[in-house]
Amino acid sequence: MYYAECKIDINNSNLKEAIIANINTLLSSLYQNGQIFEDYNVAIHKNEIRVMVCCPEEDSLNVVYQNNYVNKYRSELERNLNSDINFKIIGHDQEFKPSKCCKKTIFYILYTNMLTQVSPLRCGDCFTPLPLYKIKSNDESLVYDILKWSSDYKACDVLYINSSSGEKFGLKQISEYNSKLSKYGILICNRITNAIGIPVYYYLFNNKKSSVSIDKKQTCPGCGRNWLLNNKLHNIFDFKCNYCYLLSNISTNI
Repeated sequence: MYYAECKIDINNSNLKEAIIANINTLLSSLYQNGQIFEDYNVAIHKNEIRVMVCCPEEDSLNVVYQNNYVNKYRSELERNLNSDINFKIIGHDQEFKPSKCCKKTIFYILYTNMLTQVSPLRCGDCFTPLPLYKIKSNDESLVYDILKWSSDYKACDVLYINSSSGEKFGLKQISEYNSKLSKYGILICNRITNAIGIPVYYYLFNNKKSSVSIDKKQTCPGCGRNWLLNNKLHNIFDFKCNYCYLLSNISTNI
């Protein structure tokens, strides 16, 4: 992940409120296109505005990745400013070393948790996050719906991890095949598959109280087939169904 900054000087104070609104709308559209992450910041001092964003790759803010909404709101902002806006890359997050996908994958994985901020779409071969703006699709709401699912999943994961009033609900949503969250996620996987022509697997968290020997005998909750892998995938997944496009793990509650 990379941090980028944009400095904006407002020469016409009468347009200040409109420009601030333009900036917030542009940032929202960049987030919904997957070009930046959600934790962007806007600081205002007199007539200077500084915008700090976090993006997946060094070139994420390149205009070639903009969709129609980003193009529209960026043009409106630049028109009000009477100048171009440019983001300058400051550096990468020290906890996330820059990495490039192998680009050889034959499948992707929809995977996230409460601790991660990266794209929830992962390469099946190298597990590198794929920036969502790289999904080429005529489905204009697809990227935003992926982000909504990711936000819902993280919220349920927080409820489970916090072990408070919503623990059972959170665990059910992230672990059960027929939960509302899982159904939504599987639908998202199918929409991505239709867009890019590559299968997308959905991850089901497993925390059932069990033993390793018993858990290894479990079958795919979608079709009932054996889905135990000979070798753990990406040090996370022990189960993989190539019919239902599902992944899971040996229980963490053993």
